Amino acid sequence: MRSIVHIPKNGNLRLLLVVFIFLFNLLKFIIKKIEKISFIFFDKIIFRRQNLEDIIKNSGKENIIILGNSPDIDLSFIENNKDKDIFTVNHFYDTNLTKSINPNYHMMIHRPYEKELYSDTRIEKFKKFVSLKQNTIFFLTIEWKKILGNKKNIYYLDQTISQITNYNISSLLKFKIFPAISNVLISASYLSLKMKYKEIYIHGYNLHFPIYALIPHYYDENIKKNIFENFDTDAYKLIDLTLNEWLLIKKLSNIQNSKIYSTNKTFLPIFEQHDS
Repeated sequence: MRSIVHIPKNGNLRLLLVVFIFLFNLLKFIIKKIEKISFIFFDKIIFRRQNLEDIIKNSGKENIIILGNSPDIDLSFIENNKDKDIFTVNHFYDTNLTKSINPNYHMMIHRPYEKELYSDTRIEKFKKFVSLKQNTIFFLTIEWKKILGNKKNIYYLDQTISQITNYNISSLLKFKIFPAISNVLISASYLSLKMKYKEIYIHGYNLHFPIYALIPHYYDENIKKNIFENFDTDAYKLIDLTLNEWLLIKKLSNIQNSKIYSTNKTFLPIFEQHDS
């Protein structure tokens, strides 16, 4: 049976009902708009997120390699590109690669309270890595400050609540915030653009489906995790979010006249392939 809205014949009642319907629809429209801007409002006005303008400029080189967590890392690629800076991420510190690679930068977006990733032993290993790498600049989430304290080579990033895809291009190009991002390599690319690198080479990253589920990290023998509660829907959502973030990074790089490349043994078809 179809539902029919009856408009009273009485003129005043009819006008009242029309006004009520108009205000109700207007309220729904306003609520939808508020949902889109509320996180950004809270990030900018309430929490007063840090200004990234105080982060150092690059080392003077124009090119940088961002090293991912794929098992397909090719050390010969690193050896053949010694003229470039190196940006490592997350659990690089807990691998044998530290013996042959001394990064210029290291980013950790995992929080130390994520117990499935950080036992006390792992935290101690990371503390040792930081103490040994005096010439490496570290970008860490603010939660690490309680553990590592203030050091001249550590920048603590106060990440926003809102995802990077909720910000417009003009806001991101100012590089005054560190937005929430789904993948650490995207975060490292964002900061590399902020530091004005002209060429950025992504190495050791595989954008296969499903992300993180079938393609292991080189430390997965130590870390076992099931990140999907509902595999069919959650995996696709993460794929969609990650792709949109990479596309946004590509747009930022194009505006800034920087180039981002996918390298050998790296599957990231959004960017031009560079295998030398």
